[in-house]
Amino acid sequence: MFPLLLPMDWTEFVTSDTVTWLLRPNNPSFRFWTRQHLVDRPITDQEIKESQNAVMVSPCIKTILGEQKGEGHWLLKNTYKGKMFCEIDEMNKPSKWITMRALRVLRRYFS
Repeated sequence: MFPLLLPMDWTEFVTSDTVTWLLRPNNPSFRFWTRQHLVDRPITDQEIKESQNAVMVSPCIKTILGEQKGEGHWLLKNTYKGKMFCEIDEMNKPSKWITMRALRVLRRYFS
């Protein structure tokens, strides 16, 4: 069997330099994920809470949440005419597809 096809634990390749780099203050989502998954801090840890709060005010998350409507959905703002087999939703109406995509992005930030 080829060595590259054997199952590996990727965390064995993480060094302290890698963790230090991931904990830099310029990317709050990296800090949140690193503290939660690589450093194994509990979700109740103060540094985890601070990182999560920093993610909430990051430009990306502010943009996504800023487009969310009061009922919890997002509108279809751009047409995909000619790019799909059928129209997925009506313009400027609540879109289940855009809402699903936005929620997936948010889940990825906070998983």
